[in-house]
Amino acid sequence: MKIIRIAAIALVLVGLSNAAVAQMGGQGPRGAGNGAGMSGPGGMGGPGGPGMAGEVVVASDGKALLVKRTTTTSGSTTTTTTQLVAISTAGTVAWTWTPPAGIHDLALPTGLVVVTAVTPGTNTAAGTAQLVALNLASGAQAWSLSVDGMIQNLEVTSTGLLGIVSKYVAATGTATQGTVSRSLVSINLSGSIVWTLALD
Repeated sequence: MKIIRIAAIALVLVGLSNAAVAQMGGQGPRGAGNGAGMSGPGGMGGPGGPGMAGEVVVASDGKALLVKRTTTTSGSTTTTTTQLVAISTAGTVAWTWTPPAGIHDLALPTGLVVVTAVTPGTNTAAGTAQLVALNLASGAQAWSLSVDGMIQNLEVTSTGLLGIVSKYVAATGTATQGTVSRSLVSINLSGSIVWTLALD
């Protein structure tokens, strides 16, 4: 018997502008010009590793962006599928997109949705991240960039994106513990790394 469970996610259409939310004493969603607001650098935990299921982010064109997780159980096998769903201002699904790994964060430069898809590390392999830029209007992929390490704190700048990449370096020689190196990375809106600055 196949059982399908859809994560309880409210499809919330947000009609308040950032200014209206601010007048109510809250902080508006971080839209174009900033990374999407998450609950801290690690996002919200969920099935399959880091993610942001249940978060609603409003884009500059009014679309509500949210992550939906669908869990399918067939016999003893359970599969979880993640989708990014864009809801139009009319309350209809504008487009959906299935990421290559768990969705960790969103950034919203003009006309794009840049998704940070993360594969968590294990005892034998370091975690990796992939940035995927989608066209905000259609959901079509514009570009992708594989990152050697885990990227967080992705922010939109006037020329592109900035993020902090953390990379685990395995222990060598007589060392018993590995180390983590951090760097600040600048990425243009064509999906290329412009420069990297070591932080350690």
